[in-house]
Amino acid sequence: MKALVFDKFGGPDVLYYMEIPAPVIGDQEILVRTEAVGLNFADIYRRKGNYHLAGEPPYILGYEGAGVVSEVGAAITDIKVGDKIGFADVPYANAEFVAVPLRKRFPCLIKFYVKLRLPFCSRGLRHIILCTTVIILKKGTLSWFMQRPGESGSF
Repeated sequence: MKALVFDKFGGPDVLYYMEIPAPVIGDQEILVRTEAVGLNFADIYRRKGNYHLAGEPPYILGYEGAGVVSEVGAAITDIKVGDKIGFADVPYANAEFVAVPLRKRFPCLIKFYVKLRLPFCSRGLRHIILCTTVIILKKGTLSWFMQRPGESGSF
């Protein structure tokens, strides 16, 4: 699979694509073929060497995204291949495939993000997570999220 990686700290010029093995999932994980990934300031800080990183070089950025389920762990019964899901707080998201722990996935309207070609932003994902896992909104429920200027993912 292809992944966006870097092996030294610096600006955007340190990023490059490379082929790496696809992740092997465990019983409680979902293999997701990514269709949208997040970019936020934490990724920039990581690339510059100013924030924690998972793994060893070459590093793969990204901790959030969405896509289509391509494989399901043996212990998972409520998700099937072809389902569209989102995920947050999962390292290595800037790759074609991501191993997503079951507890870090959420239902996703991926068509919306792919159609508009918009990246996720961490603050927007928090709203989605809030509405789908913490507070279960029912059909017909009106919700309103207020943010300070710049809190919706501006870079």
